[in-house]
Amino acid sequence: MWLYVVTQDTRFPYVGARYVEIIAASEHEALSLMPDAYPKAAPTHVRVDRSASADEVAQGPHVKCWW
Repeated sequence: MWLYVVTQDTRFPYVGARYVEIIAASEHEALSLMPDAYPKAAPTHVRVDRSASADEVAQGPHVKCWW
């Protein structure tokens, strides 16, 4: 599992989170874990970051933190 960092264009007319960090096995799984408050219609970009710690990976798929 990797840390997926999801960034999103939150300029008008979209409001809300700018990015979310998710521990998941795939991009598809990461997107399925997106918090409901994250604007679904806004343009989204997902990048993989291999910096997830062993402890984070051991927890299984989850949202690490989000703004």
